[in-house]
Amino acid sequence: MLEKMHIHGFRTLFNTDVDFEPLTILIGKNGAGKTTILDVIQIIGKFARGGADRAFGPPPWSLGWQRTKGIGTVATVDIELFVRVSNDRYRYNLKLNEERSHVVVKEERLTRISDNTSIAAFDWSTPPASGTVLRPDSPAESNAEIDAVSETVRDFDSYELNPDQIQQSNDPKQVRVARNGYGVAGFLADLKDNDPKGFSQIEAYLRKLRPETESLSIWSAGSEVVWGVRDKGNDWKFPAVHLSWGDRQLVGLLCVLFSARPDSTIAIEEIDRGFHPSRYSDVIDLLSEAAYDGLMGHGKTQIIVTTHSPSMVNKLGDLTGSVRLVTRATGGGTMVRPLERVLKDKLGTDRPDQPLGEIWEMGLLEETIHEAMI
Repeated sequence: MLEKMHIHGFRTLFNTDVDFEPLTILIGKNGAGKTTILDVIQIIGKFARGGADRAFGPPPWSLGWQRTKGIGTVATVDIELFVRVSNDRYRYNLKLNEERSHVVVKEERLTRISDNTSIAAFDWSTPPASGTVLRPDSPAESNAEIDAVSETVRDFDSYELNPDQIQQSNDPKQVRVARNGYGVAGFLADLKDNDPKGFSQIEAYLRKLRPETESLSIWSAGSEVVWGVRDKGNDWKFPAVHLSWGDRQLVGLLCVLFSARPDSTIAIEEIDRGFHPSRYSDVIDLLSEAAYDGLMGHGKTQIIVTTHSPSMVNKLGDLTGSVRLVTRATGGGTMVRPLERVLKDKLGTDRPDQPLGEIWEMGLLEETIHEAMI
């Protein structure tokens, strides 16, 4: 599990620390840095799967185009992660620079925290062919600890689900849900053929969260597969394109959660997107179940989400400890603080009588952080 992250020199993240829970909810104004935090998670996952060439592309996705924004020039992007694997904790350091439009690894090191032992380190004279020490070139260079941490970090992924993509038919060979939600049809078709139990579980959650549902439907359309829903009392099925924005988003979310590997870390942008406030509590319960218990026997999944909705924040109940308030410091950099600490500083209690979303909407929480910096 990802426990903590320190980032320096990437967009608005300037000496920024973020602590994570099994379920972490990032709230804050537009431009505060929430999306950038999710993007770093995505980049680290890609880097662990194939080095800098996998993590970065041409402009505007190159490292040079994503350097510190608005707060000066920082020579090296510095990322430090603290991850827990079973009963051990590890620190992973990655420092990157760009020279002649090429990303250069300045430092990469994996350390066991309990005794400060270096497990693996990047060697510039003989760099790994994969581009990262998390994927050694040969079994002789690897060990159980590297493999365990590597598997954890490679499973970092980030999503920005788009119902217009979720509804699309696709080649049945594409069984992975993409960052934008494309591929849901192929994922569901593959699940129905190869894991009928898993398909039935998604169907069961859909019935629970969308009570009018009778069944999920998959069918062929030429060389592609299509998904849709049949409602109770109807003999026909509605293709996804005819479902509401929120219903498509719900199916996409279920597919992302059920496709996640046990103990993986997934980040989801704007979890409230497309949902009516009446569905917020159910979505929060779904995320909590996935993070703390696992969905119907599936392994637990660490989940990090962003939201701009005060109404959703109002529905968090006992999850106040999972919320992080993301703001911009006076100098331009992003600050992330546990919501309970901010509430304590502002109101003298972390359990106020007034709904949390209303307090946040009034701007009182950001105001507290600005006051503390004066």
